[in-house]
Amino acid sequence: MAQAEFDFAWDCPLQIALDFMNKHQLTLSSYDSHGPGGGNPCLILSGTREQLIEALYEQYSTCGHTLTGRDDPWLLGHITG
Repeated sequence: MAQAEFDFAWDCPLQIALDFMNKHQLTLSSYDSHGPGGGNPCLILSGTREQLIEALYEQYSTCGHTLTGRDDPWLLGHITG
């Protein structure tokens, strides 16, 4: 299984994170309640590479990042394994 880090705002309701995981069929591998991204919770999610690509694309393309597509090197650089 591949993994990727996802930062969620500290005030994001848990249900939103769980719904996101369910939508993309991802599994919570671990978490850091005060992650490296400015102290926001950081969730390490596992799934297939394709599931993670779709989830990352959805998360980052809607928050101001300019991505060239699902094969964007910046996006793919977030996936390990």
